[in-house]
Amino acid sequence: MKLSNKRLVSEILQSNRYRLLFLIHERGKIEVADGTKTRLKNTFGYSSDSAFYNDLKFFKDKELVQEDDKWIRITRKGRRELFIVTGPLVSGVVSALYALIFLLNKWTSPSGLNPIVAALSPWLTGFLPVVIIALFNFYLYLILRPRLSAEERAFR
Repeated sequence: MKLSNKRLVSEILQSNRYRLLFLIHERGKIEVADGTKTRLKNTFGYSSDSAFYNDLKFFKDKELVQEDDKWIRITRKGRRELFIVTGPLVSGVVSALYALIFLLNKWTSPSGLNPIVAALSPWLTGFLPVVIIALFNFYLYLILRPRLSAEERAFR
């Protein structure tokens, strides 16, 4: 496979195409009203109408978005395309909650805790966050790893 366009991943993720996809991803759907597509084109700084409509066509052809009469919606495949961006957010939230539970456990005495919280605290501060982060990272690996054909796997 020959790469004709050598770009960094960070450049690709900051392109108009992926910033537009990220906006649709964040909103879940965008209402198609008079002038919506023109506002999107101008907001993201597309140089021409054709560049914007080519990106929108790319999203539809790759099944990243669905468009009907009223809405442009992100698909499950479109969400997975941006998993590399939203994944660290999930990891950060889990880590922050782990830190919060740890601090609450450290600053309050065990006798002052609700008995249910005291019983669950070791699970919530030890086992559960580690398992969630581990499962998340395994899933991230499965999504992002290159898919090799049988011929490519057989290469020695």
